[in-house]
Amino acid sequence: MTLGNGKQCQEVALMSAWTAYAGESLEATARDAAMEILDQLAIEVQGERLSMDLWEGAAGVTLALESIGTVAGDAALTMAADRAWSNVLDDLANRVLGPSLFMGIAGPGWVQAYLEKSSTDEGDNDGIHEALETTLLDHVRAHRHNTRLLGNDLIGGLVGVGVYALERWPHGRSVEILTDVISALASRAIESRNGFTWLDHQKRLSPGMNASPDLGVAHGVPAMLVLFARAEQLNMLSVRARDVLEGTATWLIHEQRDDAANFRYGYTADSVPSGTKRGYSRLAWCYGDLGVANAFAVAGNCCERKEWLTQANLLALHCAKMAFEDTGVDDHGVCHGAAGVAHLFARIAGLVSNPELLSAARRWLSLLLETRVPGVGIGGFARMKPRNPSGNGPEERDYYLAKDPGFLMGAAGVALVLTASHSSIDPSWDRVLLASV
Repeated sequence: MTLGNGKQCQEVALMSAWTAYAGESLEATARDAAMEILDQLAIEVQGERLSMDLWEGAAGVTLALESIGTVAGDAALTMAADRAWSNVLDDLANRVLGPSLFMGIAGPGWVQAYLEKSSTDEGDNDGIHEALETTLLDHVRAHRHNTRLLGNDLIGGLVGVGVYALERWPHGRSVEILTDVISALASRAIESRNGFTWLDHQKRLSPGMNASPDLGVAHGVPAMLVLFARAEQLNMLSVRARDVLEGTATWLIHEQRDDAANFRYGYTADSVPSGTKRGYSRLAWCYGDLGVANAFAVAGNCCERKEWLTQANLLALHCAKMAFEDTGVDDHGVCHGAAGVAHLFARIAGLVSNPELLSAARRWLSLLLETRVPGVGIGGFARMKPRNPSGNGPEERDYYLAKDPGFLMGAAGVALVLTASHSSIDPSWDRVLLASV
């Protein structure tokens, strides 16, 4: 696949060890399941035209097919990756798209930057990055003070643009982008008696609701912590931004509820624990204690802060003790499914040097494989999706297991997790989730 000039960006992170966790009992099953997904994805890209995005479209499918196909030496998978990428390039050339990491142009840019780092191709694709980076800078500068037009979050806002810049750093205009993103986020940060936090007015609120700081990695404060920590590792923070970094960690620690029988972190700062744990939070990458634990683990490594690593370890151990019925996990994907839970336990185990968490990762990998539904989704892995999204409550929304080829909630992400579970190669693709350094 022709993606980049083969030059390696300087690696400045304290790379924590990745340990394959599938074990002999699950390795073969995980490998076979991943290959079944990839073979079906290769067929998918020959037929139905995918959207270009990283969420559920061709950018995420490309990431899985190319990453795994290259390591495996599987020409059929890399050829399928080329076909998927052609969809991406066509949309980038012919559609007006926003800056979002998972639904806009930053996502394909991130995939290209990531694949460039392992490419041996000597071609020069900076022209594609150049156009993307000019557009991203225009968005950041035009909407620096307007959270309604450009939010703060990882999925669709400033943090996501910053994640693209981190992957591209120090090439092109990545330093400019990261500098502007950090500056904009620092100016938007709200100082309270417990530290720094953010309100995102782009989020849709029900009548009578007030904006409240979001506690999830996908849309909230934990992602800001990681982005600032990674920028600090590159020595790119101003005095104000360093104060915001410290204050964000302090604020997040203060928001933890000391309830041993429940989640420590709700969906938002004003979430109230209820009789049903699912109504308050969930065990996932996107929201809940495990995602927050991973954020502290990454930030602690970036900034060499033992107290943040301790926070991460204690939170993750708390998560490992949860009964399955209390977790809210009901599908397979990376965002809030069994694949994401398994992967985060394994990732945190390396970041905090606690092999005990690998046992939790293995349990969740086993659950992921056990809950495959033959003939459903892609390779037996599917996403819970509502037939009636506007309905009140689960019954009216009428959830069903849907086919999703994508990275965030679908089969491409599951294939990457399954492959990582039995491989000693660091699954650095999870940097797009701010899950590693």
